[in-house]
Amino acid sequence: MYPLTLVMMRSKALILILFAVIQNSFVYAYRITDTTDKRLYDHARNTPADVTMDLGKLVAYLEQPASGQREIVKVFSYWIMLNISYDISGFLQDVYNTDGINGTLRTKKGVCQDYSELFKAMCDAAGIKCYIIRGYAKAFNYRPGEAFSKANHAWNVVWLDNQYRLMDLTWSSGYLRYEAGGLHYYMQPDTSQVFISPEAFVEKHLPADPKWQLLSHPIPMNAFIRSDSYNSMLRDTLKYYNYADSIATFEKLDKDAQELKEADNAYSFYPAIGDYAYHYYNLAVTCSNAAIDEYNAAVTSYNKSIDDTGSAVASGNYNKTVVSNALTNYQKAIKLLSRIHNYSDDQISASALLSKCIMGLEATTELMKTLR
Repeated sequence: MYPLTLVMMRSKALILILFAVIQNSFVYAYRITDTTDKRLYDHARNTPADVTMDLGKLVAYLEQPASGQREIVKVFSYWIMLNISYDISGFLQDVYNTDGINGTLRTKKGVCQDYSELFKAMCDAAGIKCYIIRGYAKAFNYRPGEAFSKANHAWNVVWLDNQYRLMDLTWSSGYLRYEAGGLHYYMQPDTSQVFISPEAFVEKHLPADPKWQLLSHPIPMNAFIRSDSYNSMLRDTLKYYNYADSIATFEKLDKDAQELKEADNAYSFYPAIGDYAYHYYNLAVTCSNAAIDEYNAAVTSYNKSIDDTGSAVASGNYNKTVVSNALTNYQKAIKLLSRIHNYSDDQISASALLSKCIMGLEATTELMKTLR
């Protein structure tokens, strides 16, 4: 019996870059409405530089003066408004942060996805339920009446005081303006997009999954495109929708099932195939890469178990479990990719990854046959 060969063919997940920022015609002044907010704002403004590169240390510092989760969310918001600027260079050159939360903290720059991920990471560290919501925004480059080809923005929903609250930290941090033939970004903290009402929020933001509108009568895309006024949008609302029950059902699902459910809901609400395909492709990449890691771990263990006579010793239980997991993950990836197998663009090819996964499944099936 001879050693088996490792297989290394990990794929890369790709994210549709979301980059909407506040309209350049809007310039907001920062307003402190009570002494508690000013106290938290000043605390965030005086954050020591030596804690800003470490999420855990940063969260621990910001939480110090806060009383309850609402104040924790406020001070997180203030810190982001005061410290993270929009990555206008990355936006213009299509070169974006690839280092996640750490990259945002290091450079103090980001696009809307980065703002949303950083805020969620802060909330996660503080034990506060928070989601990243992707959808459509009437941003600086939006033309009234223009249809959307794909989702272009990301923001957050946070659970506070037994209800979900809407937050757009990108739009709270500053604005864009065309000046002297170029695009310029100005940091200017503003609280109008923090704890904003669903009725006001939907005038400029439309979630890809309608349950995150937090409205019992969701606004359809055609009404969102046609009007900037919630009252005008009400003429064409959808039928009654119990979004609270829908969110509760969603929260009972595991992470993978949530991803698929949101993709399906988004496509049913507004069929932008590119967004739908990326959801499925990225989840398939996750499953495929897990299968590759499991297969290689099993091969390594199997090769170590070969004794001097060339026979595998009785350590197959571990191998069988890991290989079985690999088979399951390959099967999940193939099922996902089969739904979008005809989709391809300049970044992804579902059919190419599908072929790799089928080959991986065949190799893993053969490996399982050799185990005893």
